Amino acid sequence: MKLRTLFAVLCAGFMAMPAYAEVKLSANVETNSTISSSSLDDAGQDLVKFDNDGRVETALEARTENENGFFFAGKGCFEIQVDGGYAACDVTASLGNSSFEFKVGHWEAEDMFPKGEDVYIAEVPGAVGRYEMNKVRGRTPNGMGVIVKFSDTMTLDARLAFDTDNLTVVDTTDGSETKVPSNNLGVRPVLVINPGNFTIKLGGEYLLSSPQD
Repeated sequence: MKLRTLFAVLCAGFMAMPAYAEVKLSANVETNSTISSSSLDDAGQDLVKFDNDGRVETALEARTENENGFFFAGKGCFEIQVDGGYAACDVTASLGNSSFEFKVGHWEAEDMFPKGEDVYIAEVPGAVGRYEMNKVRGRTPNGMGVIVKFSDTMTLDARLAFDTDNLTVVDTTDGSETKVPSNNLGVRPVLVINPGNFTIKLGGEYLLSSPQD
């Protein structure tokens, strides 16, 4: 059964139950300024760049819950960017209760080791790329996931991601980039233990990206 058919049935079932609806509208603003410089010995020149970007994000969330504690919720948000562009943020549908939640769409799952908003990593043109443990956490690729709350101090956030997108292939000789259609499949389980005074996170991530050749 296709996911769209499954969720259509779930939606119809929840609409038929006694429920209350809750709709929430929210927004936030972010701005970033970065000054960077690099020396290109082969070209004999120094480059200084002043970058400024940011966005305004607006989100709309809806939730309906029955008397047994089961809920069905949806969220959609979009960004208006400084350069005049538009982008979609979280787009999710979820079903569950106080101890279990099943989600479909794209969203940011549980984080592991955030660098911090003021950490800047300089890229070296033509060098081998790096991998951070957030490729499957973020909004791309799309997928599905479960959040299981075993107790007040232990939660499992597991995500299975899959979609077809453009893979950036970098030529190591000249640093040029080419977009190649690719199939992405990833998994990211994270166990969060929070006894009160500190938090322990145990997790792993794997992403397989295969060019469509």
